[in-house]
Amino acid sequence: MVRVRHVMSRAFVILTEEVAIREAAANFQEKPIRRIVVVDRGQPETVVGIISTECFLKAITEGLDFRAPVGNIMYREFCTVHEEAPVEELPRETVHTVVVLNGAGHVAGILTRSDLMAIHGGNCWLRNEQVKAIFDALPNGVVFTDNRGTILLVNKAAEEMLCEDAGKLDGLSYWDVFQDEHLSEVLDTGVADRNRRQIINGVVVLRNIFPSVKDGKTCGALVTFQDVSELEMLADELNRVKELNRDLEGIIESSFDGIVVADGSGRVLKCNRSFTGLARCLPGNQFSETVVEPVISRALKRGKTVTIKKTVAGNRELLLTANPIFGDNQAIERVVCNIRDMTELESLRREMEQSKDLSIRYCEELATLRSLQLELANLVVSSPVMKRVVEQAIRVASVDSTVLITGETGVGKEVIAKLIHQHSPRKDKPFIQINCGAIPEALIESELFGYEKGAFTGASRTGKVGLLEAASHGTLLLDEIGELPLPLQVKLLRVLQEQQIIRVGSVRPTKVDVRIIAVTNRNLEKMVGEGRFRADLFYRLNVVPIYVPPLRERREDIISLAQYFVERYNKKYGLNKRLAPAALAVLERYNWPGNVRELENVIERMVIMSGGQTIEPHEVLGYLQEKANPVMGVEDIIPLREASEMVEKQLILKALARFKSTRKAARVLGVDHSTIVRKLLKYQLQSG
Repeated sequence: MVRVRHVMSRAFVILTEEVAIREAAANFQEKPIRRIVVVDRGQPETVVGIISTECFLKAITEGLDFRAPVGNIMYREFCTVHEEAPVEELPRETVHTVVVLNGAGHVAGILTRSDLMAIHGGNCWLRNEQVKAIFDALPNGVVFTDNRGTILLVNKAAEEMLCEDAGKLDGLSYWDVFQDEHLSEVLDTGVADRNRRQIINGVVVLRNIFPSVKDGKTCGALVTFQDVSELEMLADELNRVKELNRDLEGIIESSFDGIVVADGSGRVLKCNRSFTGLARCLPGNQFSETVVEPVISRALKRGKTVTIKKTVAGNRELLLTANPIFGDNQAIERVVCNIRDMTELESLRREMEQSKDLSIRYCEELATLRSLQLELANLVVSSPVMKRVVEQAIRVASVDSTVLITGETGVGKEVIAKLIHQHSPRKDKPFIQINCGAIPEALIESELFGYEKGAFTGASRTGKVGLLEAASHGTLLLDEIGELPLPLQVKLLRVLQEQQIIRVGSVRPTKVDVRIIAVTNRNLEKMVGEGRFRADLFYRLNVVPIYVPPLRERREDIISLAQYFVERYNKKYGLNKRLAPAALAVLERYNWPGNVRELENVIERMVIMSGGQTIEPHEVLGYLQEKANPVMGVEDIIPLREASEMVEKQLILKALARFKSTRKAARVLGVDHSTIVRKLLKYQLQSG
């Protein structure tokens, strides 16, 4: 329902009747007002007259003094109405001005004679029942507003979309009901806004706004809403069908084989580019249906897949396969025929044979390259010199030559020996290791060669197989070969020359097939000169010499080995320790007289004993210093504070003696430079 407050104007001012005419006229000049409402001075809520622009013309024609009060020119032809009254109650007779009052009795707005004529004349169709019935019969939602955006009419379809009764919507602002800012543009510009997609209460609608123009001015707007949710569903389904069709087209066209689709009567409906190209290659351009007709006919007749071979001109052999497709009524609706040119496949088969030979060679080369990657258990190599050692070991692994591995204690000679065995043809056979210096001289012969039953007092009654026999077809590692007694050196020489052994207590030789790898940290050549090692055995063992350098000569490996051992013992003991960068620098500068074995022992101890998650450089220095001087200058029981200061003083002195700089010493010890300077002053030490 349209109420008076929806159509009233607020373009007015309120003055009392004693205000001068000149002052009243100034209001019309300064403000866009249509009327001046004159009220009683003693009772401001009582309207006593109305002033329009015609009143000032009257004052001029009558020669009134403009200093006179406005009461002399105002007219009293007006009526009052409440703002909540329906517009139907507005007077239809000729009234100069209608004053609209609010609930408190104060002036809320005005309606001029032209406003009343527009309401009762121009907008009378809004209250016409036939017009309302026509609007309600429209399937689309319709909302009509005035030029201020006030809703004047809502049809049934719009009510259903909004789930609201029209009586509750009449008179509301359009913007309070719809989240649509485009109505203002239409009312301002008079240009329609079309085909806007909106969602109202979960329903997808297509919204249009058409301006209502009268006498060249926009007096309102007609808004229509078309429910397009079903249309969008159909459009989405159509797009999916189109997309599926494009996918099927792409799949068919991308096939290397020719594809022909026929209907249930055998009539060809579609073929792909591969078949078209194949047909063009055939002599006489045999694109006719005769190429595929036989196989399609058989598939239609038998109702199952049919495959035939067909030789066409030019000695091209085709393989044709027809697959029937059944509909819901079990009748054949389509037949898909696949045409493969076997001539090309035969050519491909020959090429594959050639590629196979190349692949075999590539695999052999790849196996060789993989063997050089050095990612093996217990083998960490970073330095160039150690990489050459590993490459030499892998290269000699493929043959059965005797290898002599030399180097200081703890450099990893046994690791190199295991590497040779792992890359040799004997890798799946036994790998047996014996320390020649750890077995008593009286027992080493029986351990190596074995013995017969009853060969000596205490011997087993069944005899015993020696390590040389046990390692048959495998590898025997003779650790500390320099400690082997001279009498046994003669017998070992016979094994190397004749591949035979004689057990203790036996005279019958036994054939053995074993590879010998000898390891020592002694200078065998010097021992030969001193008569403590047989020269002939030395030359038999020294067929392929491999020298493993000490850790101090390959410092590039120290950091890699240290990190490897930290990870190993973290995993072993369930810890998560790590080495600080400065701690790694300390490890790298140490000479490691015990080589890799010493490094491993130190890392294991630091992982276990370190208090924090990060092993700091001063802890490393402490461990290394303790190895060199475990007492650290403490010779008697003293307070812990004094002992701590003593150790701290010695560590600072050693760091300064080695690095000659307080900044470098601070970095290695893992403290600030200011801390070192403060400690020097505390202990009265000289930084030089």
